[in-house]
Amino acid sequence: MGITHPTSQPNQNTSGDLLREDSTMYSMSGVYRFFCWCSGANINVLRYFPTEYNKYFGTGSIVFMTGLFASVSASYAISTVFKGQSIIFPIITGLVWGMFIFFLDRYLVASMQKSGSFIRELGVASPRFVLALLIAVTIARPLELRIFKSEIQQVLEDDKEKMLLDTREEYRLRIGQERERANAEGQARGNSEITRLQADNELYRTLRSESNAAVQAAVEAVQCECNGTCGTGKYGRGPACKKLEEELARVRAEREANLPKWNRVITQNEVQIEELEEQRKTAMIIIQQQSDSIIVDLERQRDARLDAIESGEAFAESLLAQNTVLHEDLMKRSGVRWMVILITLLFVTLECAPILAKLMVPKGPYDDAMSDIEESLRYESRQRRFLAKQESMLNKGMIIDLSNSQKAILRKKIRQWTDDELSKAERKEEDRDYETEDGNDDTTE
Repeated sequence: MGITHPTSQPNQNTSGDLLREDSTMYSMSGVYRFFCWCSGANINVLRYFPTEYNKYFGTGSIVFMTGLFASVSASYAISTVFKGQSIIFPIITGLVWGMFIFFLDRYLVASMQKSGSFIRELGVASPRFVLALLIAVTIARPLELRIFKSEIQQVLEDDKEKMLLDTREEYRLRIGQERERANAEGQARGNSEITRLQADNELYRTLRSESNAAVQAAVEAVQCECNGTCGTGKYGRGPACKKLEEELARVRAEREANLPKWNRVITQNEVQIEELEEQRKTAMIIIQQQSDSIIVDLERQRDARLDAIESGEAFAESLLAQNTVLHEDLMKRSGVRWMVILITLLFVTLECAPILAKLMVPKGPYDDAMSDIEESLRYESRQRRFLAKQESMLNKGMIIDLSNSQKAILRKKIRQWTDDELSKAERKEEDRDYETEDGNDDTTE
């Protein structure tokens, strides 16, 4: 690996006349050639400057390792997201991401030409630093999740247990509320009508009791007056006794008149109450069956939800859940927070390493040669444009001269044709005049 024997190959380079005729092209091993290519260097030019090999070999190694780290981190992140599935997809996705980072870094390093001004080069590299920060945060997080996996899993298990308890309590309350609702609805069926009928019966029983009491009081009053033990104190059926007997007869008559009606209404109401009670029992059975079906569904939902929580399908073990635990719970601990910051800074440094390496290396003969080549190519391009412009101007002048010549020839031909036509017209006019004179002479003779 490295530099091997020199080979004298004059003018076998991309810089044309910029390298000396007697420049020596050194051969390079395959490993060196590969890593120098990773650095974005022009191998055909670099082979003339063996002192630059190690510089570009190191830069290319950093670019390659950055892409490799990005590939590994992306593969782990994707495997966490698609946990339990085939490992082929995370590997392919990681390779694609690593190749993207590799070629991006190679392009940025190759496009940063050493100008000798650190400030200028830093300004050119500043967008890459911003991109490096974003990429570093992205690829560092899976590693952080892996490092704090045990702590995250403990928090997730605690949250899972809490969620299981909350789910059981939630469905216990819902089932209890459903049973209370069913009982309340069943009791409410016909309850108002039964209450009204019971109130009517209570009223009629009260009236019946009051009527019986009134009759009993009237009987006692008659006995007391007629026996002389109260009232007037006179024994026998005197006027006062007869008056009380008349009152007794009236009260008995009222009772006898109302009692059958009261008893009939009470009996009818009791029959209706029994019918309503039977209807309510039937309704209660139907409502209870419906409630039992709802409760069974709730229990099935509860069991399914508990199973989903236990299996991790509805909770806990996704990349988002782990990231949430790390950000909201573990980051509150000072040690974890500083470790996460240091890991992120480490990946930022790794992502910026190719650019930093390019900025730190001094300007060398290879950079001078590439600058000369680029300047030569720019000069040749300007020269070609200048010559093309001159040729275009010359062609334009020739076209203008040719056009003017054609115009002059055309004007000359037009004047000649005009003169010829005028001459022909004059001759014809003279011939007509001559013929006219000859005709006049003949007439005169």
